[in-house]
Amino acid sequence: ENRYALSTAAQQRAMFHQLRHELDETIDWSEQTRRIGHEQDFPMRIVQADIYRGWALARQGDAAEGIELIADGLARFRAAGARLNEAYYLGMYADALIEAGRPDDAVAALGDAFDLVADTTRSYFYESELHRICARARAALGDLAGARAELDTSRDVASAQQSPALVLRTDLDRLELELDDGDP
Repeated sequence: ENRYALSTAAQQRAMFHQLRHELDETIDWSEQTRRIGHEQDFPMRIVQADIYRGWALARQGDAAEGIELIADGLARFRAAGARLNEAYYLGMYADALIEAGRPDDAVAALGDAFDLVADTTRSYFYESELHRICARARAALGDLAGARAELDTSRDVASAQQSPALVLRTDLDRLELELDDGDP
């Protein structure tokens, strides 16, 4: 009955599936979030839905459309004066940029995200992921030492936050890096 609560639940489901890298489910829940946002005139939900959908499209191979959706969503997000989770959305943007073969742009977006994290007084839930994504960008640039350092930081942050799921995700990326370019 509470449509705002329903829109929040749909948005959280999209986020949940994005964090699990479940692309089809992320798209499905972003579309539900967008529909409810339109029905109830909740523009922020539409923005969030577009960002999630853009990330999933980029990861599915449609990087151009995905990046466009995320960039437009970020612009509308900022125009509304919103700040909550901006670093998280910048991480998704950087991830899409890597998929598009634009690791330099990804590193720049991540720099903005790290600046936002540094400006907060609390632990930021997505900080480990920002470092993990930065490692992907650095590896794409051929900076394997930088990629390893970012993965070390990602693991340290995830461990400090007592997040075994993020530790595992970081360790899997480290294994992939070492299988490709090191000593597994």
